[in-house]
Amino acid sequence: MGLCDGTRLIVAWSCKHVIEATIISGKFAGERVIIAPFGHLSIRFQVAI
Repeated sequence: MGLCDGTRLIVAWSCKHVIEATIISGKFAGERVIIAPFGHLSIRFQVAI
């Protein structure tokens, strides 16, 4: 599929639970992809400065 962190996309359309986009960077540039729902885990952590 070619999707990973940093892949750039142009969104063709989206609805409540699905996004259709075109990949504009990397080996799979020009491919249309559908991104279905996925779980998201948000973790908070402290950073000492």
